[in-house]
Amino acid sequence: MDHRKIGTIIILTCFVLALMPATVVAADDNYIPFNKMWQEKPKTQWSGYDFYQAGKAASSQGNYQEAIDNFNYAELKVVDEDTIPGRSANTETFLSEIERDKAATYSRMPGHQAEADAATQKSQTLKQSAIEKSEKERLQHSCLIATATFDSPLAPQVQQLREFRQGTIYSTESGTQFMTAFNAWYYSFSPAVAIFIDQHPLTKPPMRVILTPLLGILSVSRMSFFALASYPDISVIVAGLIASTLIGIVYAFPLLFVLLVIIRRAYPFRLTTGVFKVLGAVTVTGLALLVAGDLVTAKPALLAGSVMFIVSLVLLAGLFLSWVCLNRLDSRSAHANNE
Repeated sequence: MDHRKIGTIIILTCFVLALMPATVVAADDNYIPFNKMWQEKPKTQWSGYDFYQAGKAASSQGNYQEAIDNFNYAELKVVDEDTIPGRSANTETFLSEIERDKAATYSRMPGHQAEADAATQKSQTLKQSAIEKSEKERLQHSCLIATATFDSPLAPQVQQLREFRQGTIYSTESGTQFMTAFNAWYYSFSPAVAIFIDQHPLTKPPMRVILTPLLGILSVSRMSFFALASYPDISVIVAGLIASTLIGIVYAFPLLFVLLVIIRRAYPFRLTTGVFKVLGAVTVTGLALLVAGDLVTAKPALLAGSVMFIVSLVLLAGLFLSWVCLNRLDSRSAHANNE
């Protein structure tokens, strides 16, 4: 198997991994790329989000009663639909935002201070309820493998992973889109792995050994993120670059090296620079998609770019070290044969 075939397999794998979740997002009927799409369809087809946007527009134009009517319709539709088109927050968070904007509108209407105060109170109550539900769900469903390994969702190691995800990755839109793809992959198998670990306590010590380097990697990545906190979009890319490279060195390299040694015994070949050029092209393409997606707020581009950038960097780091080690082995073997 020559480097062209290897390169083709790598680039196709990266593109498939990147474009599959992006295609799902692009095909999602609920995805709303522009804030004014509600103006392009009949009012009878408006969703709760459409009424909310119309209410905000009316309020900004001074049509306060029309704004209040639209906000009320938005709340009824949201409760009926129990979904929030185009938004990532849960229903109660969205209702809280509607009440907040309703309060702001009432405050501009003479003689409606009581209604403004009531809307403000309702907004705060809904927001607090949403936070409590989100926290409960976070403890129950996140970091399943780490929770099983360290015996508790409140273990320091689990909290460190959670804080990295919530405080670092989710702080930007590109990181959020990457987590969309990662969660789809992670939660496809993590519940079964977590159950297995819980049922077999002897697996916990080796799993702790496996996860410990990851905690160190994320700590380094998180420090780099906060060092560039003034530039959040750049900081998350740098943090992703550092984390991906170190994960490639610590986790991908041993697996790839062993795999390549086994394959070379059956199909002799040499890794060449062509493989790294292909991976480098995928990395640059992913970075370009991240930048372009951030500029135009295109979620499919952010999703595809983040996956391509992260996966290609992990493979690049792992394959580069494997290439160095294989070349050393070949050199020793050639030297031994000459003797």
